[in-house]
Amino acid sequence: MNEIYWFDKYHDSLVGYCNAKTTQKTHFRKIHNYSTIFANLYREGKLTTLDPKRMKEIDVQYFLQVLRDERKKVSTIRSYLKVLHHYFQIAGNGDTVDKVIKKANLKDPVTAIRSLSPEEISTILLVADSLKGWKGEITRGMIYIAFDTGCRPGELQYAQVDDIDFNTSKFFIRYPKGKGRYQDPHPVNLLFPFMNARIQSYLDKRAAYLRKRKVETPILFPNLRSNTLTYSDKTRVEYIAELSQKCGIPFSLRTFRSSVVALIVDQNPNDLKPYMSSQIGHQKSTTMDLFYWRVKMGTVDTKLTDAGKAVSLPDMHYRAGEIIGKKGGRR
Repeated sequence: MNEIYWFDKYHDSLVGYCNAKTTQKTHFRKIHNYSTIFANLYREGKLTTLDPKRMKEIDVQYFLQVLRDERKKVSTIRSYLKVLHHYFQIAGNGDTVDKVIKKANLKDPVTAIRSLSPEEISTILLVADSLKGWKGEITRGMIYIAFDTGCRPGELQYAQVDDIDFNTSKFFIRYPKGKGRYQDPHPVNLLFPFMNARIQSYLDKRAAYLRKRKVETPILFPNLRSNTLTYSDKTRVEYIAELSQKCGIPFSLRTFRSSVVALIVDQNPNDLKPYMSSQIGHQKSTTMDLFYWRVKMGTVDTKLTDAGKAVSLPDMHYRAGEIIGKKGGRR
């Protein structure tokens, strides 16, 4: 059996275990990318086979070395090996990858998560309000919901108009991360009442846009150029990146997630952390402890810079002069 056979088996194995077809495609694309690395190693004579059923531990070690030579992040390497393990497991050879993972002893470093200051958020919202055309409307709408709920960017893709309920101040997460495993579709809070007018404005302009084009769809952010009527991850990233560049503030939709946590939890960390953990869809409430710590790490430069500016040293010229004079007298 060759690697093509195992590609097909791997693809079949994803059905039912990944929540969306896009996730299945992502995993399958990763395996195809990995096959390029293995093919290069094979051409270099480092591998004797491309069949995952027959590969040895040393073959996976060469794969790991390529990732390290490319200076991939530890978290990225762990992700690569996790997917590779599933692929090898389908071929009955998962233990080979397991051995490499254990010996490599990869541990994710705790990294900072950037959050936006209230001044930056206000600036972004005001600049977003000025954007023109339907592209501007979509960009605005996504930012409004991302900020008002702290939801994940992917949870916006298939959101529907009826998911917004101003009467109960709720937004329904229709396709949460972990759906069917540790989360079911569920409502979260619309956190900031001052955002209601902006969101309603988007809904009114969305309705007028669709009415003019005689299109009916429940999709909250409709893309009439797509068969699915939704915007892809890539397009969403591009739209937000353009606004980020225009504002001169580095951010993505995901940045609003950490920013909301900072704005809310900073008011009373001990009391509010478990509630925000539920709001942003953590599997365990304890996850918020690390998440919040990483958010605070993201502000360390500003905090320490401000603290440094507040420090001053006393004027000791007179005392130093005496010491220097005494030393000079001994020479």
